Amino acid sequence: MANTSEYAVTAVLSLAAVAGFVFLLRCQATKHDPREPPLIPQPVFWIGHLLGLIRKGSRYYANVSARYPLPIYTLKVPRSKLYVVNSPELVAAVERNSKTISFAPYVLQFAKRVVLPSREAEDALSQNLNGEAGKWGCRIETHSAMHEAMAPGDGLDHMSSTMLHSLFGLLDSKTASTGPRRFNLFMWIRHIVTLATTNAAYGPSNPFRDPAMEDAIWTLNDKFLFIAFNVYPQLTAWKAHRAREKLFRGFRDYFAVKGHEHGSRLIQGRYEVNKKYVSVEDIGRFEVSVSIALLVNTAPTAFWTITSIYSDPLLLTSLRDKLSAFVSASPSPVTPNKTVYRLDITEVIRGCPLLVSLVQEVLRMQSTNAAGRMVLEDTLLDGRYLLRKGSTVLIPAAQLHNDGSIWGESVGEFKPSRFIKQAGRHRETRIPASAFRAFGGGTALCPGRFFATTEILSLVAMLVLRYDIAPVGGKWNVPKGRSHIITSVLSPEQDVEVTVTEREGYEHVVWDFVLTESVSRPEPLL
Repeated sequence: MANTSEYAVTAVLSLAAVAGFVFLLRCQATKHDPREPPLIPQPVFWIGHLLGLIRKGSRYYANVSARYPLPIYTLKVPRSKLYVVNSPELVAAVERNSKTISFAPYVLQFAKRVVLPSREAEDALSQNLNGEAGKWGCRIETHSAMHEAMAPGDGLDHMSSTMLHSLFGLLDSKTASTGPRRFNLFMWIRHIVTLATTNAAYGPSNPFRDPAMEDAIWTLNDKFLFIAFNVYPQLTAWKAHRAREKLFRGFRDYFAVKGHEHGSRLIQGRYEVNKKYVSVEDIGRFEVSVSIALLVNTAPTAFWTITSIYSDPLLLTSLRDKLSAFVSASPSPVTPNKTVYRLDITEVIRGCPLLVSLVQEVLRMQSTNAAGRMVLEDTLLDGRYLLRKGSTVLIPAAQLHNDGSIWGESVGEFKPSRFIKQAGRHRETRIPASAFRAFGGGTALCPGRFFATTEILSLVAMLVLRYDIAPVGGKWNVPKGRSHIITSVLSPEQDVEVTVTEREGYEHVVWDFVLTESVSRPEPLL
């Protein structure tokens, strides 16, 4: 009842605010230039598209695109226009115009609405926002520090090794039993990913070891739409507001005790940049955005990958056969009558294209993110479409990932081997790089893509080799994804209750999972 009440109060207040806002601004509505992308009519008066986005999140773009199959089109929303890009060629054109069509203003907008920086911190973020004056400033330097820390090298290797050790320990602690264990699959996977990821990022003082912090990050994610309106959040989004305040306090305390000094290079690098520009209080607030980025897409991607494997016995058998080829066995030097089975995840990433392709196909099928850019100056895109200053450009992944003209007749099928490189494939038939948007692209390419993919591949390999997972009731009923306004990979609408059992015949096995060399996420094997 409390959840229903919150939704009702938020919906009424939000709609009232939107209605009043639109009424005041109707007369200021921008005219549509015939050189702009085609204008899609509003389904309901002046706010139909806005209501659609509120109700359906990023899925709304797919609904509109199905009715209007255009390479680019315009949606009018209060005080702005949204240019929705569905063509790989136009996506590439957007990325070539990064000086006038920029991702940077989104960083500031997110901070102002979600992490609520002080006025001083807001000014610091705004300064040289798009790098016009050179490679300096809070946003520019933080962006560089993150990409450097998460690029293949020592920093990423240490973070990935810590993550792998945490995954292994968490799986053992949760499954230690002489018989089957019951779990709600998504909640189980989410918990493991949350702790393994944050242990790797934040080190021994990881604030997410407090269960209340873990609950807070997922509550904030689930209720993000309400908090993003930022209209009296204490009343309209009280769950998200309290969760956000908990995160603020947790990160403030983490930095106050210098927990970052034993954290990853990612966290240390961000801190070193931010301390030049903002207070420790604001550094803690900024950290909320990083924890969201680290977690909210990795956990559901792992869930969809695992359900795809275990609901398909042939795929499960095939993966087990291929992964077993990378396992080396030797007598245990510590425990009599035990055998050590060792798997090098580096070798799996490099030598098991089916597993890598499977994860990429899950991302193709499940990614719904709509990467955003702001138009800083009037821009003629591809010599054809006028994009007006102050408007927003959106690139919905789902539309590109489900375009039959790009992916062929099998576009609607789940094909685990789709991304395996095929001998003899002609260059002109390869998929354009701009058509695969799971990790964004251009200047907004996700810096954590290598780490996230390594984590998913590691978790899947551990589960597939060690455990049988079966749905309670005997039949897999894979749920749909729940609509969300910003999350790239959607969480399931309902969880799936499963039993997890150690594989028969492996009772005397001691497992050892390692990363021996520098790792990275392989590019799509097209």
